[in-house]
Amino acid sequence: MKTVTESKTSDLGKLIAQVLPGLPTLKTPDGPAAEVFQLSARRRELTAARKAIIDELATTSEMGPTGPVIKYDPERDAQALLAGGDPAALVAAVEETRRGSLLRQLRAIDAALGRLDADVPVVAARIRHVQSVKIRPVVAPIAGVVVDCLRQLLDVLQPVEVFEHELEKRGLDISVLDAYLVDLLNGGGGRSPLAWAIKEMRERWDLRRKKGE
Repeated sequence: MKTVTESKTSDLGKLIAQVLPGLPTLKTPDGPAAEVFQLSARRRELTAARKAIIDELATTSEMGPTGPVIKYDPERDAQALLAGGDPAALVAAVEETRRGSLLRQLRAIDAALGRLDADVPVVAARIRHVQSVKIRPVVAPIAGVVVDCLRQLLDVLQPVEVFEHELEKRGLDISVLDAYLVDLLNGGGGRSPLAWAIKEMRERWDLRRKKGE
């Protein structure tokens, strides 16, 4: 005959097996995080283009047609790149040199990469939060089983600790609980007491107390 704890852990395994197949993954480009993969791919493309430009600049002479220098807005150019534009399309006017075109492209790429470096973590965090909120109702029953099992563990450890105190009063030197379990029960090594951890987890998952608790 199964004990209550064995029954709970068995139910937990079945529950996890049922829940897992229906959960989304943020690790594939065709899932909810597709935008992150697209931005990251664009970043790799622009990084490769930047390297090619720097390599070409190293071998490009500053000599060329002279004329009025036209100023370009790197932010506007960056916006064009982020929209999928080709860096090679950002060329200087005829009055300028090939080197001027390369420098314009480099400034635009640097501005675009700066935006991507700032935007990708924000987009990833937003998607992760949205998806986590969506699956919360499905995960909550698993948290409920964990809380029940932890409560059962607490109900075991507390009387054993009282028993050990009685043994100590009698001058006996024998322990059922090792240091790890004592720390788990009362808090130690930076951990909170087990009872507090159960209370916090119950509140975090909006789990109701059961009779007798």
